[in-house]
Amino acid sequence: MKREMFQNVLSEDEELLFAEGVNKRGFVAKKIGIYIFVSAGFAFFISVFSTVIMMFANFGNFDFQFNLFGNMFSIWIISFVIGIVIFLISSILEANNTYFAITNKRIIKRGGTFNISFIHYSLKNIGTVNVSGGIVDSRGEDASATLIVTVKDFHTNMDGNISPMQIAVESLNSAYKAYNLLSSKVEGNNESLRVQIEK
Repeated sequence: MKREMFQNVLSEDEELLFAEGVNKRGFVAKKIGIYIFVSAGFAFFISVFSTVIMMFANFGNFDFQFNLFGNMFSIWIISFVIGIVIFLISSILEANNTYFAITNKRIIKRGGTFNISFIHYSLKNIGTVNVSGGIVDSRGEDASATLIVTVKDFHTNMDGNISPMQIAVESLNSAYKAYNLLSSKVEGNNESLRVQIEK
């Protein structure tokens, strides 16, 4: 089943060494704080905009003016709930589509919300591998955690600073197995990354 998620991008001589999805509960939970903040801002904008329009439409209506705060708060609550629901649905869809694979040639991340996209880097291009478990991640033998792979491709930020590219997979199932496998496959790669950073 997990191999099928990468079937379209694997070459005939490519061996799949690791393929896992994400812990959906942990994946969604890690984004809740951002969703609440963004939804609150979205709701504030909608409530202010709607209230201003209604003020002009009900100019001179003292009953409406008296209930202005109540009307604005009601619109904020409705907009906030709609925003949270939209973000949750989007996050669940993204969790269902997110997978990470290691082959004998490269690493591949599959992701997307409404459309599926793939990004990959060759094993020779991998610099460092980090893994960190969070409070919402699962425990046990197949524990989930966030896997961060730094590669030796660099990009220039808007402020002119050069930084290495990264692939991050939130709440990846069996993340520590992926970490150990990658660490053994890319041993020695860090030296060339360090030289490139210091230049």
